[in-house]
Amino acid sequence: MTNNNTEPFIREATDVFNAVRENYNTIQVEETDDAKKAQHETDFDDCEALFDEARDGLQASLDSFPPDPTTSTGSGGGSSSGIKIKLPTLHVPTFSGDASDWITFRDMFRTSIHNNKEIKADHIRMTYLQSLLTGNAAKLIKSMPISDANYPVAWDIVQKRYENKRHLFTNVMRKFINTPTVVQDNPTS
Repeated sequence: MTNNNTEPFIREATDVFNAVRENYNTIQVEETDDAKKAQHETDFDDCEALFDEARDGLQASLDSFPPDPTTSTGSGGGSSSGIKIKLPTLHVPTFSGDASDWITFRDMFRTSIHNNKEIKADHIRMTYLQSLLTGNAAKLIKSMPISDANYPVAWDIVQKRYENKRHLFTNVMRKFINTPTVVQDNPTS
């Protein structure tokens, strides 16, 4: 059982016990023998003490576990079936200005930071951007102060510099041409 299930479980158990208490009170009102009434009261008090002890112990045990961030079923694009899975942590690579790394960096940055609705402020995105750029890419925005207003400007500068379709195509073709050819052994020789 996780912390996400703790409160509803304990609330439900308490509701059940409160229903038992109401039934007990109804029975006690109808009991005419004072000796039996006193014994029932003692038994119920013992039962209530055991319940309180069990409930408090369960709460304390469950509270000692840290919250499990992987069991969120919020609107983060997960399945509505309630199935919870633990995904590996994504690490956005740094980008030094090497054109062959641009597309990977751009896509990871957009997915993890630029379009992340959990990041509420652009100055946080700016901090991520500056920390992930190195070399020539970092020089483009190095002098820009971290602020909400500067993030869209900084991201636009980086994109305009490296989102050159012709340069990207040339780089891919160069890699393709420079790829060593595979020599297949001739089975008949």
